[in-house]
Amino acid sequence: AMPPFKVTCDANVYKGCYYLGDLEQELGQEKSAKKHFIKACDNNVYEGCNGLGDLAKKAKNIKLATYYYKMACKKDISLACFSLAKIKEKKTKKDKSDEIAKLYRKSCVGDIYEGCYAAGDYYSNANNKDDARVLLRKACSGRYKPACYDLAEIEFHRDKIDIANEYYKKSCEINNPGGCYVLADIYAKDGKSKQSLALHEKLCAKNFAKSCTVLGHIELDLEDLSESARHYTKSCFLGDDIGCNRLSEVSKKAKDKKSFYRHFVASCG
Repeated sequence: AMPPFKVTCDANVYKGCYYLGDLEQELGQEKSAKKHFIKACDNNVYEGCNGLGDLAKKAKNIKLATYYYKMACKKDISLACFSLAKIKEKKTKKDKSDEIAKLYRKSCVGDIYEGCYAAGDYYSNANNKDDARVLLRKACSGRYKPACYDLAEIEFHRDKIDIANEYYKKSCEINNPGGCYVLADIYAKDGKSKQSLALHEKLCAKNFAKSCTVLGHIELDLEDLSESARHYTKSCFLGDDIGCNRLSEVSKKAKDKKSFYRHFVASCG
């Protein structure tokens, strides 16, 4: 049987041509996809123009990709606006311009959450915190990892501590280690030491250096020099200078130097 999108495309239902081209592109049939994207684009189905932009970009014909993305973005195809912003951002090799931020913001209207974040980041850096918060909230609602954390930071610096804490928590829920680290600190300050410790252990296991350092501090305070050395060693290897510096303090406290250094070498793997 003939594929339904081919039937509709042959009957000049041009949206069907786009869907057929999209399917062919996924299957790696780019020559056929291009033909059907052209038919869609030429008949005002602008998703087809975006598809042509994708094919041109893959072929490294950036000039042609820009042409098609611009055409599709003008007709509110969100993915095209996002791709156009990416091309322009790479071309400038500078901080995002207002033009690029507007393209990202336009992509955000169509729920391209990375576009929401990119626009929000630009407005935040430009000290337009109100617009930044609107865009970052949308990106965060779409579970775009950096957005919840950045939004928490903005709210924290506005002294909206309860709101900030909620966004740190959400950041952690979607596995942003920075958000989990701050949440662990919040738990510690609230006297929830077990929850704090559990988060740091989880983060350290995932190679988040600062949490390994915190575990080293806790164990040093408890005079558990063996575990303290293990965690400081790990944090040091992961690039945290504090962990490296505190290893010498553990060494000074160790009564059995030979045993300590044997454990240290074992920790180094």
